[in-house]
Amino acid sequence: MRLVPTFNSVSIYIPGNFANQVTAKIGNGSFLPVRNLWYNGTETVGSLLKVPEDTTVEVRVGGDTQTTRTWGAFPIGETRTMPSNGLITSGGDPDGWILYDATGMTLRDIEVSAPYVMLVNGVGRGASGHGLSLIRSVHHVLIDGFDIANFGPSGMNFSQAIGGIGSDGSAVSQIIVQRCKIHEPNGGSLAWDQGGHPGGPVGVQIKDSNGNNVFRWNHIYSSDDRQHDYKDGLRGGTNASDNGFPGPDSDIYGNIISHIKDDCIEVEGGGQNVRVWENYGDQFFTFIACTPVQLGPLYVFRNVSDRARRNFNTEDSDAFDGGPFAKCGDGRGRAFFFHNVALQREAPGKRLKLGVRGGVMGTGGDVFNHYARNNIFQSHDTRGRIYTKGNSDCSYDYNTIVGVVGDPGHPAESHGEVRSAYVPLTFSFDGTVLEAEAIVEGAVEDVGLGLSKGLDGPIEVGVSAYEITVLPPTCTIQARTRAKWVFVTWESEGAESAFLNGQPVEPNGTIRELLVAGKTYTISVANTSGACSSSVTVRGSLVE
Repeated sequence: MRLVPTFNSVSIYIPGNFANQVTAKIGNGSFLPVRNLWYNGTETVGSLLKVPEDTTVEVRVGGDTQTTRTWGAFPIGETRTMPSNGLITSGGDPDGWILYDATGMTLRDIEVSAPYVMLVNGVGRGASGHGLSLIRSVHHVLIDGFDIANFGPSGMNFSQAIGGIGSDGSAVSQIIVQRCKIHEPNGGSLAWDQGGHPGGPVGVQIKDSNGNNVFRWNHIYSSDDRQHDYKDGLRGGTNASDNGFPGPDSDIYGNIISHIKDDCIEVEGGGQNVRVWENYGDQFFTFIACTPVQLGPLYVFRNVSDRARRNFNTEDSDAFDGGPFAKCGDGRGRAFFFHNVALQREAPGKRLKLGVRGGVMGTGGDVFNHYARNNIFQSHDTRGRIYTKGNSDCSYDYNTIVGVVGDPGHPAESHGEVRSAYVPLTFSFDGTVLEAEAIVEGAVEDVGLGLSKGLDGPIEVGVSAYEITVLPPTCTIQARTRAKWVFVTWESEGAESAFLNGQPVEPNGTIRELLVAGKTYTISVANTSGACSSSVTVRGSLVE
């Protein structure tokens, strides 16, 4: 058995067919059956979903029990100021990451080639290529709280996929991108009806990664003039490979993504233990692209899609021709779709709504091994098909759909609800908390993610959903003597508490005392992320 953790998930790999025999214990809980595993003909594969951070997990099958721990805070060995040239060539190790603080800095070409590094709270502007580049198979990189804009070539529909954050195509891995804003690239992408397949800038471009990556709580957007739109929001490649984007054992969650001419989230390739949840997409063509899922399982759950549009040579919304919630096909790996919601906004005076055209649709080829439960899939046309190009190994049931079933490849929705009227759905979004409460009836299948159709409660998305990283404090102390006196001065940044020789003091201050030869003064400061101490010793009238 092999276990691979992230912050909130654990991938499971067990040789042989044990799909109904695996139990897991999370933290101090009890051993319970693991749901939604899949036997691919060689091994049993699947994921534990929404596990708390920094938590011990035990997985048991037969007499074999393996233990792992989800990620928590990474150890910081040293804090440095971000180099002014943006080049990160010195890294840490598993026991001590190097934290590069870019607070207050605006950088042009940021490039990371060293492992075990954290880059926090910087601004990237004006890069000719990727706004922030990951190169030379770099691994264990955390990018937190960056604001990246005005990157890449000017012009429309250029052939290269240039990202606000991107890789050089080498096998990068363990990349964490969180709480970042990526917006207004220099160039833009044309729509399908303006120049063929969209091309140009993307939000994040990670190609041929070895995986175990996390992309969470980011905001990818652009200007409403639609001249600086993205080809795709999150993407990579190679699409037909066993890795693809984002690579195996990876998570994508809590992101807000908009102003997309093609795919909002493109998880194409292997799709092996890839989890996509609680993302909100607006102003795109296709929401989730998973053509193909070569290996699986892919988990897509509790996501919300909003406005979809293919055609920009018209302002008639009935001709916008939005794409599907999920573009599927070609691969033979398992894909799970649970508790997702397709919104449909009104277009006053028009026949069609403004959202997606269908649910799980085989726009990339025949669909195999796809499994959908407890979703609210609504077409922008009450006569629109929800499922297309399905095969007999697909299973679509317990969903509420508005439209027609279409071509699922087998009898579908025997326990579901097929409606011709749109779902009464209350939708609100304040930039951080998204709520989509639906009033629907019908049976629900318990897949371990709630007992309601759709979201089953609010979700938090974007850079404001969670606190920005608190950096460890810094501190210095110095002393000078004059006659019989010693003057001790200390300074700190980011301190929540401070002590001078064990006595509480302000984080910054000066004292005057009678000189005592050999006396040492130590300032100690701390905050929730770490501590710092510095000392100075008086030797007669000299200070060391």
